[in-house]
Amino acid sequence: MASLNREAAPGSGAQVEVRCAVVGSGPSGFYAAEALLKQLPKAQVDLFEGLPTPFGLVRYGVAPDHPRIKSVTASFERIAESPRLRFFGNVHIGRDLQGSELLAHYHTVIYATGGSQSRALDIPGIDRDNVFGSSEFVGWYNGHPDQRTLPVDTSPGSAVVIGMGNVALDIARMLVLAPVQLAKTDIADEALAVLTDSNITEVCLLARRGPVQAAFTPKELEQLMALPDVELVVEPQDLQLDGASEVQLAQPESGEARQNLALLRRIVERGQGGSKRIRFLFNVSPVEISSDGEQQQCLSLARNRLQDDGQGRLVAKATGESLRVSAGLVVHATGYQGQAVGDLNFDPRRGVIQNREGRAFAREEVLSSQEFVAGWIKRGASGVIGSNKHCANETVDQLLKQLPEAPGAIEKDIQVLLESRGVNYVSFADWRLLDAHEQSLGKAVGRPRRLITDVPQML
Repeated sequence: MASLNREAAPGSGAQVEVRCAVVGSGPSGFYAAEALLKQLPKAQVDLFEGLPTPFGLVRYGVAPDHPRIKSVTASFERIAESPRLRFFGNVHIGRDLQGSELLAHYHTVIYATGGSQSRALDIPGIDRDNVFGSSEFVGWYNGHPDQRTLPVDTSPGSAVVIGMGNVALDIARMLVLAPVQLAKTDIADEALAVLTDSNITEVCLLARRGPVQAAFTPKELEQLMALPDVELVVEPQDLQLDGASEVQLAQPESGEARQNLALLRRIVERGQGGSKRIRFLFNVSPVEISSDGEQQQCLSLARNRLQDDGQGRLVAKATGESLRVSAGLVVHATGYQGQAVGDLNFDPRRGVIQNREGRAFAREEVLSSQEFVAGWIKRGASGVIGSNKHCANETVDQLLKQLPEAPGAIEKDIQVLLESRGVNYVSFADWRLLDAHEQSLGKAVGRPRRLITDVPQML
């Protein structure tokens, strides 16, 4: 894309007291940029994104039928309008630029790279066809360029979603939503075609523990309950709580769990039928993905009971009982995690860059005075979009404590380096052209937008 914004940075040179880089343009990246602009009135903030498109998981993670949640991008647009902020899309740190080069061009760098990978599920058969992590599957129906050709097969009649958080419920909903409803959203064209021709009539949602410990919110469950022609199935015995769960349910912080349990009981009582079905299976763990005698893919499960681990936590323990469910399509949605960035110390178990209140540890476990983290790469995949604002503000507060009172002048401009390397970066003005184009394509067919999912086509 021929950029419309190749002029020198506003306030460049002596007028800029601090040069700041933010890597990642999802909610955390924009909130960090906003905090920097407010706290440092003479700062120049450059926002880097590996894709040509901004907004991270708001674009590629929020379900297509949740347009109200996606509307938060309007506030990010306003942040991007600051003359002291530049957007460099289609710039991959580690490919087009190295972390060491950022440190040479900026006084401070904030990594807000999110949690873009699915947590691994280590069971036999996980590498079989038509088995996907939630980040791949959600990226596929949301038009992420890396997942546009994901070989999803919806010809089998059954699907299993391992996990029972909000992402798992989103996936189940997308699998049973009527094509006429899908066609009103901004779902990727490739996914719309596959789901329109889907034979899936039953989706099983699996949770290792019981309904009190389930991670979904009442609002997500109510959305499933409102789906027309979809039967929700909950086994009454799964709602019979053990003593420890009863105690947990009575705690003041368990308000959402109490709402969830009331809704699940209402599902049992109403007994509503439908041509498609979503089954809730609690207290089960996946054991193996294999084929049955008729060569149909299935998932073996172990039944669990809850047990106190001696530290006040209820953990799932196998009872020795087992069962098997048909699983033509399997999506494991047990959480997201981040990826390692450069030489910063990475915790592979938690999937975060090790940090202290946002200040990153270098690989030799020394706190960096220039490198910081915000969002999911800082604290793990938790909270809602708004949670990232407080997180980013905390990080910027720590950054300000490390910033010298009179930072030395940095005359080098990263834009010059990118252009010298022929990097085809995308400015925010460029993005707005693509945004308008997508909306125009959508308007022609009665949809909010039609996503461009191919990077060369974007450019």
